[in-house]
Amino acid sequence: MKKKIVLIIMMIFLCCGCTTEYIIEIGEDLSIKETAIATNNSEFFDQYPKSSVETVIGFLVEPYLEYLNDNGFTISNVKNEEEAGIILSNSYDSIEEYIETSKIYEQYGDLQYIENDGEITLTIKGMLSNNEQDQSGKYLIDTSVIKIKLPHNVKSHNADEVDEENGIYTWNINEAGVEKEIFITFDKKIKKDIPIQFIVVGIIIVFVLIIAYMIWSKAIISKKQVNEI
Repeated sequence: MKKKIVLIIMMIFLCCGCTTEYIIEIGEDLSIKETAIATNNSEFFDQYPKSSVETVIGFLVEPYLEYLNDNGFTISNVKNEEEAGIILSNSYDSIEEYIETSKIYEQYGDLQYIENDGEITLTIKGMLSNNEQDQSGKYLIDTSVIKIKLPHNVKSHNADEVDEENGIYTWNINEAGVEKEIFITFDKKIKKDIPIQFIVVGIIIVFVLIIAYMIWSKAIISKKQVNEI
């Protein structure tokens, strides 16, 4: 009976569609942290007046708990007056481990990773599903935002929005069923620039040492002259 309830709720959830935000954070050592936020509006949850929002979300997640737990995902709920949903997050030691383990990015398409001459290119080409009978395992998603955050020097990209100060590149997918390619190319290694304050302090120290040496030298010369007299 419980499995039937889960299937019924999932079918209604898929028919209603949802909104997602997917964030990939790339570390200096090319480690990966992924965060996926999937929400639906309050009208969806109002269909279950006898069940709490947390109970409905629990039913939705239950079929995937084994995979999520076995692969170290952190699961939490998000809820406000307008919408509610789930947050999934996980961390990986490398891009290769991320691609091999995570299944979340597959909701959009296949992710390709190319490394060439010290540069890394990540490309994903696909579309959000708008088909209730989709057999590929994709959810019905109305809109999605994909963000890549990284400290590396970006050589090229096709992001819709760029926050250069914080190193965040954003792609807005506003229509399901329409193919779109996402790509970004960046340097594998980070050039360690010396902070300007360190440079200023270094110059001051050198300047002080030079003055101190000149004073000391002058004092020695004066002393010798006095001794000679």
